[in-house]
Amino acid sequence: RSRGLGDVYKRQKNENTAVDTSETDIYDMPISEYDKLFGDQVHFFNHNKAEGSIDESTYHFKLRDHIYFKDVIDESAANDDKLYPVYVMLMHSGTALATAIKTVTKSNFSHSSISFDSTMHNMYSFGRKSDVNPLIGAFKKEDIREKFFTEKEIPYALYVVPCTKSEILSMKKRLDYFIRNSSKFSYDFTGLFKNYFGIADNPEYKWFCSRFVADILNSGRPSSEPYVVEPSLMKPEDFAHTNFAIYVTGGVLSVYNQTEVDKKTKQILRLERLRRAVESQVSNESAVLD
Repeated sequence: RSRGLGDVYKRQKNENTAVDTSETDIYDMPISEYDKLFGDQVHFFNHNKAEGSIDESTYHFKLRDHIYFKDVIDESAANDDKLYPVYVMLMHSGTALATAIKTVTKSNFSHSSISFDSTMHNMYSFGRKSDVNPLIGAFKKEDIREKFFTEKEIPYALYVVPCTKSEILSMKKRLDYFIRNSSKFSYDFTGLFKNYFGIADNPEYKWFCSRFVADILNSGRPSSEPYVVEPSLMKPEDFAHTNFAIYVTGGVLSVYNQTEVDKKTKQILRLERLRRAVESQVSNESAVLD
């Protein structure tokens, strides 16, 4: 299940508690919106002073499953808490090949690319090499400013995968391998048919878009905990139904709004960092109780 932009945390404050409210808009969504992002909700309450002398930086947490604990929230509880965006762009270009893929897979999107910045001037994928012959595909760099993207009504959906710096460095190292050896790679048309019939196949020098994107993402993960267990069975739209890619925005590519993407990405990364910190502290509390 993909996680959309929503709100998971709600802080309640009174005049006796100093709480940063500079981003209150992030916290004021109705509780009914919480389930769209995470399964559990965490509510923050300040302690009742009548209970005793308690440090004002201490909070009382209440989980939806009725587990209660007291601790100091530490946003750096995760090992590597600083998160950065890795974008997965899904689109449907309307070309003959894209339409065939969309029809066969019964999906809204027929193509996926990966990018490490919100400009979308440096997207990487596998697709047709030129507009002249759609049957000749290769590893390619894509830019939404190109004529191909600006002169068509191309629907898109953008997702972000929150990653640590070390994860991104590993992904970029893997990407560099494709860039340096780009002439060796070709489009895996046979792989598309195998993908449709659920047959896993991973030829070294033949790739299609969604397998490539999944492979780059996996390179940032431990081999025992990949994002995608079998990249060759991944379809473009499958990224919209994962538990690691979070929806940012969508629409028509020719009116892509980077400012909106940056704003939403910042909120998503902050919420994810908080979620990981709380999850880490819950784990530590459980370990102490055990």
